[in-house]
Amino acid sequence: MVFNSFKIFLLVAIFVGYLSYNGKSVLVEGVSVEEDLTLTYKEKMALDQFKERMLPFLTHDYMKQDIYLIRWLRARNLNQKQAEEMLLENLKWRKEQNMDTINEEDWSDMKDDYHYDADTFDREGRPIGTLNIGPWNFRRAAITGKMPRLLRYMDKMLEEATQAVIKLQGMGKNVTQWKVILNMDGFNLIQHACPRCLPGYASFVSSYEEHYPQFADALILINNPPAFQVVLELVRPIFTAPTRKALKIFGQDKKQWEAYLEKEISQEERRPEFGGIKRD
Repeated sequence: MVFNSFKIFLLVAIFVGYLSYNGKSVLVEGVSVEEDLTLTYKEKMALDQFKERMLPFLTHDYMKQDIYLIRWLRARNLNQKQAEEMLLENLKWRKEQNMDTINEEDWSDMKDDYHYDADTFDREGRPIGTLNIGPWNFRRAAITGKMPRLLRYMDKMLEEATQAVIKLQGMGKNVTQWKVILNMDGFNLIQHACPRCLPGYASFVSSYEEHYPQFADALILINNPPAFQVVLELVRPIFTAPTRKALKIFGQDKKQWEAYLEKEISQEERRPEFGGIKRD
């Protein structure tokens, strides 16, 4: 039998996004149906081999699932050796950083100054993390030596979102990714992009790419000011192609970003600052 492609329905979604630079928005395609919903025959063969090699090292049942394993292969363009090294390094990192229990730690010193919410879902049932960047004082964390703590807190956000996906999968939901929405209103160079702050952004993006590859369905930034270009230019080289596709950057035109969010997320699942009616 000759296989041209091996269809696996992983997601039931296709989306279109806007990228905004210097206040101008252009329509671009999001992740294609073929990329999201199809596992090619070549990928299937690579996955079978990869799974057989990696199973003895995997510590949790969710790690043994095809949808989890294929991400590491795709992150390394199906290079078996590189994907194996990447996943093994991730397992080592998870053990050293106690990632299995990170959400059980006491984060009371961070929650007020660096607040985020993780209690909403998009129209396809994907979990959403939301935060308002304005109150987040990166400069204070940098000058007080608290940046490592803040970066671990941000890893906690990624882990919390990923575990929410895994929980939904365990309930039989067809959910494989999460969304993040950042309200950039209040972003400024002094508080958020000081010279000692900038390495933190690079560290966070690197952590996402190395430990949660392709877990983001969309990374949405609204009310983005021109000053954010400083950070964007720093981290852009770190982004992989899937992350660049997931990134949706909107300027301060509320009609544009609100129209996009309305397609993706109901008003009941959005707080007022994101154009919705949800209350705490």
